[in-house]
Amino acid sequence: MNIDIVFLLTRSDTVGGVQVHIQDLSERLISDKYNIEVLVGAKSSKNTFIKSLKQRKIPFKILKNLVKEINLIDDIKTLYFLIRYFHRNKIKLVSIHSSKSGILGRIACLITSTPCIFTAHGWSFNSNPLTFQSKIYSFLEFITQLIPRKIITVSNFDRISAIERKIRRSKLITVYNSVPNINFKRSYNEDNNLDGSRKNDIRLINVARFDHQKDQISIMKALASIKTKNKWHLDLIGDGPLLSSCKDLAIRLGINNSVTFHGFVSDTEKFYNLADIFVLMSHWEGFPRSSVEALRSELPILVSNVGGSSEAVIDNHNGFVIPHRDSKYLSECLTKLIDDKNLRISMSKISKKIFVEKFSYEIFYQKMLSIYNQFILASNNSYTNL
Repeated sequence: MNIDIVFLLTRSDTVGGVQVHIQDLSERLISDKYNIEVLVGAKSSKNTFIKSLKQRKIPFKILKNLVKEINLIDDIKTLYFLIRYFHRNKIKLVSIHSSKSGILGRIACLITSTPCIFTAHGWSFNSNPLTFQSKIYSFLEFITQLIPRKIITVSNFDRISAIERKIRRSKLITVYNSVPNINFKRSYNEDNNLDGSRKNDIRLINVARFDHQKDQISIMKALASIKTKNKWHLDLIGDGPLLSSCKDLAIRLGINNSVTFHGFVSDTEKFYNLADIFVLMSHWEGFPRSSVEALRSELPILVSNVGGSSEAVIDNHNGFVIPHRDSKYLSECLTKLIDDKNLRISMSKISKKIFVEKFSYEIFYQKMLSIYNQFILASNNSYTNL
């Protein structure tokens, strides 16, 4: 079986930035007549990402032993599967994503002499560098760095972090994540839950998993502490282990009537069309895809100054970069944007300009295609010479 590109990733229990990155690329590549397949870890075929792949008719295979946690038995089984799979198929390029599959995939490619590239969607050693697991991944990233033909980072922050960890500069290339273009049109009619009294509210949107990486708690506490002339409403999009505790917090803060928890939403476009302000607080990041969605939707943006988050924001021009855990400054910036329509409009225009000039999907796709074709062409030549 001839396969142009195999995408390899660890998780299918959620549809986050990595999963959307792969499914969007897969759809575009298939439309451009490339043969692709996605290999993904999953204990169940009912996992969210598996359903999305089926719906989009993207070819995939499930790796039942590929899990996020380090597990010697599961990891050996996964490595054995990958080696057999790469041997049996004529694969021109493996595109590897996320830490666990990044290590196992690279080792399998080395053993089978299969060309690969690795995309780091935020380094695991940056999330909590003092943990034992982070130290292991840091060591493994160093010793496996020579296997991939290229290592793609999704932000300059991640590129610099890699260089500081002694990853070779010549291996690294930064390609910012993007999202497909849409015909943006603000429309209150898309929210059937809005009554007449709320249509004048200033709408804030946060799109993120409720886990320890993201910081919805600071957003809610900041909103609970401010007094604004205009009414506001916060739409929280996402699921995760901390969702229930965040719902309880909204009640304790007395803002539950001004906050809607929508859970996981596969199509977030309608919520961006309703929004006036995008806000994302985090404890660590690579380069958040949701901030590019906010640029595309012409929104003022508030992000934490962690990882590559600030690379989509020109501070005080199309939004505000908030120092990590600075709740006072976050409250001040939220108040400014909620009460100042002219400020929101001017920042929105700059966000649109930044998206078109720096983060459009066509720019992203052509950069990725150039990288893919470089190694696919080389593989074609090697097969021809066999």
